[in-house]
Amino acid sequence: MQRHRRAFACGAGGVQGISRRTRAGAIITWTRKSRHTGRLAWDVCKNVKGQEYADAAFFDRCGRIAAQLGITWGSRWDTPDRSHFEVASDWKEKRETEMEKRYETLAEVPTWAKELVQEMITRGCFADPNQMHLSEDMLRTMVLMDRLLKAREGRK
Repeated sequence: MQRHRRAFACGAGGVQGISRRTRAGAIITWTRKSRHTGRLAWDVCKNVKGQEYADAAFFDRCGRIAAQLGITWGSRWDTPDRSHFEVASDWKEKRETEMEKRYETLAEVPTWAKELVQEMITRGCFADPNQMHLSEDMLRTMVLMDRLLKAREGRK
């Protein structure tokens, strides 16, 4: 991290020509044509003074979100760079409906969750069983909670 800060302090410039150089000496720059200068890559940090790069959970969450959007996370590389993200030149933003499948009806629900969702429909848990808007994560949580409640009650 210290190396990164020193390199930044000796860098050639900042965003759109605004100099952020804070240290005298030879200019350190690896390339004038990179994914960063081509606006296809960026680095992030946590906006908490003193914790900018220290919170692994923060970067893991950013990485999961990036994966949903089709963005490459530098932490997955052979030489990890967890603050780095980039896209291909033909990258297009995904719409919310493309990112997460939603199950509207019982017929669409995966087999492993059908029995529980059917029971919930029978008990009136959904205002409209033809528009349930259930995500995969919701279904997993519901199944786990059902298992926990059954285990507490001593039944299968």
